[in-house]
Amino acid sequence: MIRTSNAKGTRYKLKLFKNGAIVLDTDSGKIGRFLNLTRTRKWDKAYIKVTYRPDVYNDGEYTSQKDLEKAFSDFVDSSLIEYAHSKQWN
Repeated sequence: MIRTSNAKGTRYKLKLFKNGAIVLDTDSGKIGRFLNLTRTRKWDKAYIKVTYRPDVYNDGEYTSQKDLEKAFSDFVDSSLIEYAHSKQWN
């Protein structure tokens, strides 16, 4: 299940490619907008990056909507975001 609320300070980077060319390059703080873009554009490769705080992020490249949504769901897991934003992070 993909979260629909946003954690303050968490940013979402999305690049969509079609035949090697960038068809979309965006940065957003809204999960819903991010997912909608992946579903409404034609693409054959996607790069996503979820930044929790400076120098703390998850990223990856995907070739299917299913794999992208699974990774994104993992990246926005509430316990992971809470840990990444905690003061205990070194």
